[in-house]
Amino acid sequence: MTRAEGIALTEGLFAHADGDYSAALAKWRPLAERGLPAAQALLGHLHLNGEGVKRDRRKARACFLRAAAHGDETALRELRALAEQGAREDTRALADLALSGKSAEAQAALGEAHRARGAFVEAYAWFATAAAFGDRHAEAQRDALAKLLTAKQLDRAKIRAQSNIKTITADKRRPRSRSATGEKADGTAVLQ
Repeated sequence: MTRAEGIALTEGLFAHADGDYSAALAKWRPLAERGLPAAQALLGHLHLNGEGVKRDRRKARACFLRAAAHGDETALRELRALAEQGAREDTRALADLALSGKSAEAQAALGEAHRARGAFVEAYAWFATAAAFGDRHAEAQRDALAKLLTAKQLDRAKIRAQSNIKTITADKRRPRSRSATGEKADGTAVLQ
């Protein structure tokens, strides 16, 4: 982030704190369009809450997904929170990010979202996937869930985890379209 981007981001935060959502939007949108993950996440909050823009969960999800794909932890938490509410589109967006192989954190977040909804087989599968890619916290969560599952459920969860891992490793070997993360070929964001 450049100094000018940091200043604009901060000015947007002050405007937002003052309730001037239009000013915050004016500061954050250009930064988000240039691909700054923090601005993309903040723009997602505006869309999710209808602050300065029409409330639009789809646009919020798209902003959070772009930011999370570039490592923004706040955006990843927001995606998880949306997925925990059970909307198919939100869960699918987080699953797409998790299957992209870019983020073991996204895989673990999907495990947390499924666990929160009581889908323990799916939760185990995603925690096992994240653990396979080095997430130690996910490993502990996977092991804790294993104690709650029947042998048949555990077998299903392990098969699902193996499928996830196979998909991720196969995808890493071939070029991916950037459209899944809402990016143009030059890495800048595609905002709606």
